[in-house]
Amino acid sequence: MDNRLFTMSEFVTEGQLDDFQHQVERRIEKYKDCDDFPRLEQYKTTQEELDNYLFDYQAILDSDGTERSRYTTAGLIIIIPVVILAFMYPVNDMPLGQWTLLVAILAGLVLWLLVRAVQKLLMKSRIQRLNRQQPSVCDYVRAVMKYEQTRR
Repeated sequence: MDNRLFTMSEFVTEGQLDDFQHQVERRIEKYKDCDDFPRLEQYKTTQEELDNYLFDYQAILDSDGTERSRYTTAGLIIIIPVVILAFMYPVNDMPLGQWTLLVAILAGLVLWLLVRAVQKLLMKSRIQRLNRQQPSVCDYVRAVMKYEQTRR
C-alpha cells in the first residue's frame, strides 16, 4: 500500500510538467524549424517578453491552488453554517428540526459555489488584463497553440 500524500504523477506527465507555460514551450520547441510556424519577429515581440508573459499567465492559473487545496477550502466553507448553527442552538432546539443540518450544508454549498465563482471571475479578469497589456505576445501564443491544429 502506498502511504504517500501525493505522487509526482499528479504534477508531471511523461517526465514533463503539463501546465500551460510548458505546453506552449514544448510546441515552440517541436515546431520551431517549420517554415510556416509563427515567429516572434512576426509579432514584434522578444523571447524575454514571451517568457515574462508565460510566467505571469501561469502564475494566474496557479493562483487557483491545487486540487487538494480547493477540496480543503470547499470542506471548510461548506461546514461553516453547520458550526454556526451548532453554537447558536442546542441540538434539541434546532429551528428546522431534523432538516436543519441538511439546510446548513446546502447553505454552505451555495456559499462555496459563490466563492468559486468569484475566484474564477477574478482569474478571468487578470488574464484579460494581461492580454490587454501585452497584445502582441498574446497573439503569438494563440498562434502557437493553434498551429498544431492547422497541421492536421
